[in-house]
Amino acid sequence: MATKRKVRKKRINEDQLVTYYLKVTRLAQKHFNQVLTGIIVLVVIIAASIFIIQSRKSSASNSERYLGAALALMRQGDVAAAKTSFQDAHDRYANTRAGVVALYFKAECDLALQNFGEALDGFEAYLHKANKFPDFKATATIGKTLALEGLNRPGDAADVLDKLIPDLNPKDPRYAASLYRVAVLSDKIGNSEKAVQYLQKVIDIGSGPYLEEAEVKMAALKSKQRG
Repeated sequence: MATKRKVRKKRINEDQLVTYYLKVTRLAQKHFNQVLTGIIVLVVIIAASIFIIQSRKSSASNSERYLGAALALMRQGDVAAAKTSFQDAHDRYANTRAGVVALYFKAECDLALQNFGEALDGFEAYLHKANKFPDFKATATIGKTLALEGLNRPGDAADVLDKLIPDLNPKDPRYAASLYRVAVLSDKIGNSEKAVQYLQKVIDIGSGPYLEEAEVKMAALKSKQRG
């Protein structure tokens, strides 16, 4: 396996490397966003099913019904209306599970609407209460890093994601995605040593959608260091 990688790297000359590197970097970002988007969509569907079922069991569960209605709007793609509905659910039932979870989903809406400052505040507000209602703690932390990136704070985003990685299962698709993203962000702020360290971790996994991207970026960093 290692021999094949070396042969492949030798075939990429330094002129081709720049173009190829830019291509796979864009592809890697797309993969990262797809991983997160897929997870978020799945979470929304599961959460909507759970909360709607619960609300039907008890007519007194107004908080669950409010959250279920907001989730339905989100599933339909009406993000702006869903955001308002999640805010309403939180304002009415701030001390309930549904009210706290509404903070998370409102932040997701703000992220989708590119209201990065509001998204950051929303994810932090949810995470502040996440010990009691930890359903979306990991996903909210990743959302926080995306909001920080949107605010052009790559160093802060890398730090937040770096602290999350030990809590992720290595089999979780977010694990390799987060390793690679920390490497990209570290390189962006000039910390090539950390970038190389995390790229090597992705390479050591030996498979997955980020393997080739990590190999190419590693080659680009070494080429830059030689230059």
